Amino acid sequence: MTKFYFFLVFILFTTQLKAQTWELGGGIGGSGYIGDFNEHNVVQISGVSLGGYVKRNYNGFFSTKLNYNYGVITGNDSTSSDQQLRNRNLSFITSLVELSVINEFNFFDYIPQVGKTKFTPFIYLGFGAVKYNPKADYNGYRYGLREYKTEGEATPYSKFAFSIPYGAGVKYNFSGAFTLSADIGYRYAFTGYLDDVKGTYPNLSASPVINKALSDRSGEHTGTYLGTAGSQRGNGGNDTYFFAQVGISYTFNTESCFIPNYERIKSDKVEKPKKEKKKKEDKKQKPAAPKKEAKPKKSKSKNKDLTPAVNTNPNSDNNKGIPKDTIRTGN
Repeated sequence: MTKFYFFLVFILFTTQLKAQTWELGGGIGGSGYIGDFNEHNVVQISGVSLGGYVKRNYNGFFSTKLNYNYGVITGNDSTSSDQQLRNRNLSFITSLVELSVINEFNFFDYIPQVGKTKFTPFIYLGFGAVKYNPKADYNGYRYGLREYKTEGEATPYSKFAFSIPYGAGVKYNFSGAFTLSADIGYRYAFTGYLDDVKGTYPNLSASPVINKALSDRSGEHTGTYLGTAGSQRGNGGNDTYFFAQVGISYTFNTESCFIPNYERIKSDKVEKPKKEKKKKEDKKQKPAAPKKEAKPKKSKSKNKDLTPAVNTNPNSDNNKGIPKDTIRTGN
């Protein structure tokens, strides 16, 4: 399991490291579970929880975080509203230590301090591992139930289990790079022994007295024990636990952190040619302006009109002394 933790850390930290895109945060709240002691109330909190994380924000929508949570969950048949559970009379308490890698999606483009959006709902999904060790109080002592094989296991079940975290929440950028968030996240655990209850009562006739006492506690108050071998002790399914927390975080960012370098370079290359083209076009247009000098053509036609006309009257005084044969008559 230690190798698994290192593997989770490796997944996160082998991404490209940029300090400006990282976020640190933590939260506090409650924890609960859905299992053999609580099958229907999906928001029943039975203990406290706290957590912390380091997150990599890829942009305003997507991020990945390495998440740590600690919580406590409990169950007690004696306080149940179900008479069948009160007759069973089992109880447990366990701490949960979880490490997970979670992918988060914001519904709005959310970048604290830099972006325009101050508020966004979000959802998340990931993969994790949880450490647990259910215990119970009996005759003034607290016993680790796993060690006593209360359901007749050949070997004690593992203290670790994989889990799938999923949940939803809201976040609000209340000041600068600070974010206030609230979320509730469920974890489907790949085990039914978070509460030490899963299958049927075992045959413990050859087992120590303490094993029998912790396995079947139905007759502690009545003297009548109901846990015959093979009868139902649990629902047979896997357990689910959850954390409901309010948290605060600080994001290290600048506006340029969310624009990849290659995009900035590309945009610069696109903008510069446009400016250069405009300049070239302006230069071409300025020399082209003298095209209006087509006026000389008009001036030529006017010059033709301005040439002195020849007097074609042979009797004119201006034509005296000029042979009549050489005088144009205009015909």
